[in-house]
Amino acid sequence: MDIVLWGLYGNIYTEAYEHFSDGGPKCYQDMTNTFRISISTISAIICILVMKKCWAKIEVSQELTRAIGKKPSCFEYLVGLLCWGTFAVQTGYKLYTGRGVFMNNPCHIVLLMQGYALLTTKHKFSAVIFICHLRWLYGVFAALKFPVVTGLELPLEVELFWIEHLIGAFVGPLALTLGGRFFFFEWKTFFAHQMFGWDSHILYQRIYMLPMSLMTWANLNFMLCRPDHDPFVPYIGNWYYVFSEIYLNLVSVMAFVIVFTLTWVLRKIIRYKEKQD
Repeated sequence: MDIVLWGLYGNIYTEAYEHFSDGGPKCYQDMTNTFRISISTISAIICILVMKKCWAKIEVSQELTRAIGKKPSCFEYLVGLLCWGTFAVQTGYKLYTGRGVFMNNPCHIVLLMQGYALLTTKHKFSAVIFICHLRWLYGVFAALKFPVVTGLELPLEVELFWIEHLIGAFVGPLALTLGGRFFFFEWKTFFAHQMFGWDSHILYQRIYMLPMSLMTWANLNFMLCRPDHDPFVPYIGNWYYVFSEIYLNLVSVMAFVIVFTLTWVLRKIIRYKEKQD
């Protein structure tokens, strides 16, 4: 049991090593638990209410009604296995280095979501997973822009960091959208999809990641203390805990636009080549 616990969070901080962004006593003391828990509780309640309101439109949207029952192609199978395989290797690295709890971060969970949608016959639940995962992609893009590679010391661990995030940001989403089973975009339901998917991400953080962070003192997605690379933190301090839900939602929209644009361009190229043939 001690070996399992060490693998999960035994090497996040030690007497000789403590990095603020990873977690530890200093990170834990950066704000009070009353502050964390009260804001997270209010946020979770709001998220549940918003998601319930959005569901009425999502349930009848094209994403949940078209291509239902369609099986994945061989290409989708391959990319899906790549997503899950990369997640498994990363989990091995993290457990070996005593930092396994960080596999709960959304940028890792995105690979599981992509793999699930890619490897299963399309049904309503997989469509919901797809809708949500598009709004979780901001974290993968943010990790590419502001990489945190502290503690990555094993052979090829840094390289795998880049491979994983490139798969999550580009390969997985493009395989999903180009497969013809997902991404039936509608302007009239865009806002409902965005808010539902984004609030699913916030809900995941507030009701799951915060308790995990409090138990392990691991700074999962900055649930314990502020991110050093956030440009707004010098102006708002620990109130990023509230306002990040707003400005990161906008970043989430930007990530969605990038994926949508790439998909649209690739579809045009594919259709043009098909006509030429």
